[in-house]
Amino acid sequence: MSRSQATILTNMCLIEDGHGNIVMQIRDPKRYYWSGAALPGGHIEAHEGLVESVIREVKEETGLIIKNPKLVGMKHFYTTDDERYLVFLYRTSDFEGDLRSTEEGEVRWIAREEVANMDLAYDMLNLLRVFEEDNQLFLVDGTGGSDILRAFDIMNLDWKHLHHAFLSHEHTDHFLGMIWVIRTIAELLELEEYEGDFYLYGNDEVLGKALQVCRMILKKRSQFFLETRIKFVVVKDHEKRHILNYDFTFFNIGSTKAKQYGFLMEYDNGKKLVFAGDEPLKENGKKYSKEVDWLLSEAFCLFNEEPKFHAYQYQHQTVKEASMIAQDLKVKNLLIWHTEDQTGIKRKERYSAEAKQFYEGNVWVPEDGEVFDISDMRGLRQDYQNVH
Repeated sequence: MSRSQATILTNMCLIEDGHGNIVMQIRDPKRYYWSGAALPGGHIEAHEGLVESVIREVKEETGLIIKNPKLVGMKHFYTTDDERYLVFLYRTSDFEGDLRSTEEGEVRWIAREEVANMDLAYDMLNLLRVFEEDNQLFLVDGTGGSDILRAFDIMNLDWKHLHHAFLSHEHTDHFLGMIWVIRTIAELLELEEYEGDFYLYGNDEVLGKALQVCRMILKKRSQFFLETRIKFVVVKDHEKRHILNYDFTFFNIGSTKAKQYGFLMEYDNGKKLVFAGDEPLKENGKKYSKEVDWLLSEAFCLFNEEPKFHAYQYQHQTVKEASMIAQDLKVKNLLIWHTEDQTGIKRKERYSAEAKQFYEGNVWVPEDGEVFDISDMRGLRQDYQNVH
């Protein structure tokens, strides 16, 4: 049986000028079936290289000579003639020359925030999100209140880049901040300053309570967006979902205090990250955490300071136990979070020292607002299928 099949190869390129503008092409409906405002690109010729083809197409359609285009994704579908249609998606800010229009369509620089107001080609807005996914956020829990808003301001994070969040359980130090997040998204939706929908993932109990609280305290106009544009997505134990081009597996951590979930996040290059919740890993979580690249584990205090902070009383663990579990599971990087807040600037040094007594991998003890670059975990994003 032949494994060959008819395939059409094309490309598309997002070109940005470093000042918030991108090149858009206005495709004439008299000339193109897929008409409207779109990014430049075209067909890959026979025996032509992939990068070579996108450089040629951009020059032909815009007059710009691009350099170092980065492959950021792929769109894949089948035509009505059962032909496989692949679109290789590139992005670059490295170019020379002056923009010029051709018979294939007018081209112009457009401010990114104005693109959504254009008469876009079908599904173009969804495709743009793939190009810009490096800027997209995935929020895990929401702190104990409105300080989540201050954190966004201090870290210069854009609410418009937040479309996905996860709420692990109902305890106030995780739960209440997410209500402020939902309120903020709802207000942006009212002002028509937020594109797309917001998805909150979690178990049935925590999402049920979050929705109930929102209905009690949000103003009527904001409540209009609940379950329409602000979606509460219930996940089950061992359920798999594809979010922001990553594979997630959610799991019940087995808490006896409140129903609580963690998750395994898998990158395209095979690297793995586990968020273990705010209790010691139990068997259900351990099976997802073996030999992972990153384990986000709570450790409330040092072992010899447990009588002072009462970690065991609240079903937390010390740095010693978290490190021993990470060592047993052969975790490569242990990130310790959910700690007491009384030891100040010495906490990072002291926690790291205790962890290294029991664990041979890399230890990370973050401060509020600290950023860790794990970009080496990012692989090539591929096979972006059926974007609509």
